[in-house]
Amino acid sequence: MLKSLGSSLPGFSLPNWTSNIKTQVKIHPDYETMQSWGGGSEISDLQYSDTSGAFTALLIEKGHLSSAKWAGKRPRYYFEVKSTPRACNEPFYMSGLQYKKVSFS
Repeated sequence: MLKSLGSSLPGFSLPNWTSNIKTQVKIHPDYETMQSWGGGSEISDLQYSDTSGAFTALLIEKGHLSSAKWAGKRPRYYFEVKSTPRACNEPFYMSGLQYKKVSFS
């Protein structure tokens, strides 16, 4: 979904994918030249510095962030991707360390 935002998400591309397991997608033709991250210990699956503020503005527009708190900000985002082979309402696994890193504000 983030990749589909194209030019409205300046600076976002495959190098933002910082997962240690990202090379496992090399079996797909679109990713056969995928390079490993090589950035040391994994912090998150994706990282994005919103240097233009465009992503933050989009999240405000869609009602995910408060304009009063986030307008004009340019944070660095850390995305952790979770999935389940079951129904969407099924629980998924998250380690205690991952939970501690989550910001709910």
